[in-house]
Order: sequence, then C-alpha cells, then structure tokens
Amino acid sequence: QLYTSILPEHILGSIDPGEWEKADFNRAPIGTGRYKFVKWESGQYIELEKNPDYFGTPVQIDHIIYKFGDATTLTAALINGEIDLVESVQTSEVELLESTKGTSAYVYPTLNMYYVGLNLQNEALSDIRVREALSCALDKPTIVSTVYGEYATATDDIFPENHWSHSTGITTYAYDPTKAESLLQDAGYIKDSKGIYAKDGKELHFVFDMVTKGKEQADMAQMLQQYWGAVGISVEIREQDFSTLAFTRLLPNDEDGTPRAVTADDFDMYTLGFGVEVDPDEYRAYFESSFFPPNGMNFINYSNPEIDKLFEQSIKLTDPDQRADCYHQIADIVSGDIPWIPLYDMSSIVGVSDKVQNYVADFRGFTYQIEKWSMAQ
Repeated sequence: QLYTSILPEHILGSIDPGEWEKADFNRAPIGTGRYKFVKWESGQYIELEKNPDYFGTPVQIDHIIYKFGDATTLTAALINGEIDLVESVQTSEVELLESTKGTSAYVYPTLNMYYVGLNLQNEALSDIRVREALSCALDKPTIVSTVYGEYATATDDIFPENHWSHSTGITTYAYDPTKAESLLQDAGYIKDSKGIYAKDGKELHFVFDMVTKGKEQADMAQMLQQYWGAVGISVEIREQDFSTLAFTRLLPNDEDGTPRAVTADDFDMYTLGFGVEVDPDEYRAYFESSFFPPNGMNFINYSNPEIDKLFEQSIKLTDPDQRADCYHQIADIVSGDIPWIPLYDMSSIVGVSDKVQNYVADFRGFTYQIEKWSMAQ
C-alpha cells in the first residue's frame, strides 16, 4: 500500500499537506510520464502532448485529446470519424462497430468482477437462509449470457477468475428456485395473496440500488428482479448516479456532513464492480470488521473473526503460494457467508478507428501500451 504519485517539492513544498487537495497543481499536474499536461476544459476534454524528456520508450503520437461523454455518444462520434478511440463500448454496440467501415472492437480480459452487495443490518438479509435463497433463485449463466453474450462470464468467486487469488474451492449455489422457496419457508416466510413471501405481516421486499450507466446494466437489474420475483421476493429497482449511491447510501453522512456508520435504513442491496488494481489486500477494507464506515468501505457490515485473522495473516506472508492459499481460504469462507452475491467477470471493449495502428491493451489498462500505437497518415 506504500505507493503514490510523485509529489513535486518545488510546487507543493510550501503548501500545508492539509491544503493539497485545493492546490492549483490538481488542475495543472506535472509528472514523469510519456505525456505532458497542456489544457483541461472541465466536462469537455483534457489535452496532452508528448514529453520529450520521458525516460523510457518514446511515444509515436504527439498529441492526445481525451474527451468526456457517455459511451453511446462517444461511440457515435467514433463511427462518424470525430474521434479515434473509445475507452469503453457497450456490448450492444460491438456488432455496429465491426460492420462499419473504418472501425472495429478490441476486446481484452480484465481483473474486474461484478456483484450484488447485501446490507447485513437489514433484518431479513441478516438471515443466511434468505441470502442463500437469493443466490439459488438466480440462473446466473443464463442472465449473464443474455445481457452480455460472450463478453462476460458468470462467476461465484469474489476474486476475479483471471487473478491468482481466484479460488476453485468455494461454495456455489446452483440455480434451484424450488430450494430457494424452501429456504424462505424454513426461515418462517409464508406466501401472501400477492405471491410474495411475508413474515409477521411484513413482505420480503428489497430496494435494489444501481448506477444509471447503460442499457446492459438496466437489463441486468431487470433480470435479477424477475428471477427473484419468480420465487416470491419483491425487489424494487432504484437508479441513481455513482456519487449518490457511493456517498449518500453506502458511505452516508450526518446532516452536518460528518461521515457516519451505515444503518439498515440506508440501503438494502446494490450492484457494483470491483477490480483488483494492485493486490488482493484491497479487499480488506470491504470485508474486515474494523473497516465499517466511517473507518472504511465495509458498508455491508460483514463481520467474521476468521476473515479478520486471515487478512492479517495475508500481509505477513512472503511466499506467493502461501498468500494464494490464504486468499483462497478467504474466498471459501465469504462464499459460505454470502455478504456479496458474485455475478460475473467482464471483458473490456474498446472501440478503435482503423487510423490507430498497432493498438494493444490488457488488464493493466486501455492505454498501458500506448507507446506501441501510431496514427496512419
């Protein structure tokens, strides 16, 4: 965890570290990368130019203009020849890109997985039988292939399948709607006249929070809603932007703006993605019991002493095989506790103009090998 960007002393040295977030440096950064900052038009674009002093392999493209916008608008701009590359393309746009002269889709694997997080302070969700019923009610392979086709794979592990921390020994929950209903009945729920399971006069009803992002995400939410509804679980979809979900519901504040603990009233369930950027120890802040908000991102309020011990052990190990075994144990335990319902691993899709030569990318990012790119005259 001991990594950060270079902090230039001649710019930040005279400024109190507590004020760094307000420094002009944030709007005109410098660094040692392949490109130099030129201009930032808020909400429109960032312009970069080749850094002649770069220490490594020089880039072949002199200028980069990075435009902002939603995926659909940017994909249309690519097809119209207004831009040369789109970082993230919806799966529904791939066929159009491939059939349009002068554009194509570049697909590469990532270290991202997507999941449904459950607020364990919710009275119903605190019951493992309800969580297991939610899992057994989902035909994940069918849902994922229907929404994303070949560009995603259903998963049962909290760790991405392309990462060394991925475990094959986890508890899995096969699609079994009959078992799902049996589990709910064992938990004391009885179907009411509307076909919804209820207990003590209270229906099994959850609000499902999702980020408004694109058609695929909306389709995914609706399919989850339908599968859960088929076994008598009522789910209401609530769409919002990422900031609202993250900083109003998952990481809430008091009226005076002070970060506070999550309660059962803040949210029921949500869906987000998680990517391993550096090391699987990143998961610690989401699952270890010392990281309940406002001290971390364990907004699901998951607590298991064995998990806490394993995370502590994992950062003291130096043997790669022993570390992998430690994270496999974590995955195995979490899969049995079901604080998250893993859904799928997703590939990234980049839209590329034929003018961009030698385009390559991998899990490290869509610009990671930018020095290999060139532009056709």
